[in-house]
Amino acid sequence: MSEDEPAFDPEGTRRGRLRGVVGLAGARLGHRLRDRDGQTLLSVGGVAVAVALLLIVTSVSVGLVTGGTVGTDETDYWIVPEGSSGSAVTAVEGQRLGQVHPVSERLRDREGVTDATPVLAGVLRFRPAGSDAEAEYALVLGVIPGASEQRVAGLPTGALSPGDPHYADGAYDGPWTGEAVVSESAADAFVPGDGRLRSGAELAIPGKDTGERFTAVTVAQSDGPGLGQLPVVVVHLAELQTLTGGTRGDVADQILVATDGSVAAEDLAGVYPNVQVLTRGELLTSRAQSSGLPVAMAAAALVVAVVVGTLFLVTTVGFSVLADAEARAVLTAIGVSGSSRATLVAGETLATAGVGGLVGIGGWLVAAGIVAVLGQFGTAIPFAVRPVFGLYGLLVALGVGLVSLPPLVVVSRRTRAVREVLR
Repeated sequence: MSEDEPAFDPEGTRRGRLRGVVGLAGARLGHRLRDRDGQTLLSVGGVAVAVALLLIVTSVSVGLVTGGTVGTDETDYWIVPEGSSGSAVTAVEGQRLGQVHPVSERLRDREGVTDATPVLAGVLRFRPAGSDAEAEYALVLGVIPGASEQRVAGLPTGALSPGDPHYADGAYDGPWTGEAVVSESAADAFVPGDGRLRSGAELAIPGKDTGERFTAVTVAQSDGPGLGQLPVVVVHLAELQTLTGGTRGDVADQILVATDGSVAAEDLAGVYPNVQVLTRGELLTSRAQSSGLPVAMAAAALVVAVVVGTLFLVTTVGFSVLADAEARAVLTAIGVSGSSRATLVAGETLATAGVGGLVGIGGWLVAAGIVAVLGQFGTAIPFAVRPVFGLYGLLVALGVGLVSLPPLVVVSRRTRAVREVLR
């Protein structure tokens, strides 16, 4: 070793000491969990409950925001009228796009665009043909099925004939296919009692003089939250336009565009004047801004989770710190500095919060499973599950630990037993 080199590395020594203290904090927490220490389990449980409730409320809030979106993961862009939130439910009788058949055809001809379909939303009453059952309302979505696999509101449209035969280049005198994809919730609603509409069954529309009927070519379970769990029927666009008076102007509420990734939103901006071309993130932001209640729910849940989690952690860990005063006094007696003892308390607190966060994420996943099971029995609960929510819950748990540190460190440094030993 040369004379210019220091005899020791103070930075490395500090890092090594910090690693040692953090490792000791983790070992102490692990020992307490294995011994099922009541105070420690209570601390972990308090944070877990706060995080689980936060994630459940957030999932419901996001489910409410995204539930009315008819597009799926394959949809890259939504072309909607200016000021529209892209919701199929609120779009009924709202501002609409015109001449959607030729515009969609031009979009599909563009390089990089793999599919483009206008979507018209309407509400109609259906009942099984030849039945005296009371007709039930359903949300009807009119689309132009493509040759490739396509999902709208979580329902597959592959069973519908490709194209839109009844449109007939704007004459609306082409063949009436009468094909309909029926969601399971709609199939349950159309048949009274414990029955369910089967594939191949005919559906009549009371109150329509035209006499057109639909045939349920398939009954499918929606794979999306919210809208897909409502009674939904997907039909050809021109046939829905005929039934709802949309043939004049060839209208639809939005156009869903799927691309190969090479098309930017600016490339689609000129298809209409006064429209928005929204990506999925922009659509969700727009819907969140127009839906203040879900956002307020999520924000309130975050505040409540942090406050309740912090109070719970400070109280339960505080009692543990008081009960552990003699052990820290021993550490003082053998020369462990005050900063190292404070780091030990901080490490145990953050580790407890982290474990509580992981348990809370587990509780949220269990709740998601319960919601999925309830959905099988027709109980529609908008519940969005995203992997990023898990990271969000863990960060909030660690945030609760950080907020709890100052009072706990103060308590550890003012413990009476320590002062008595030092005296």
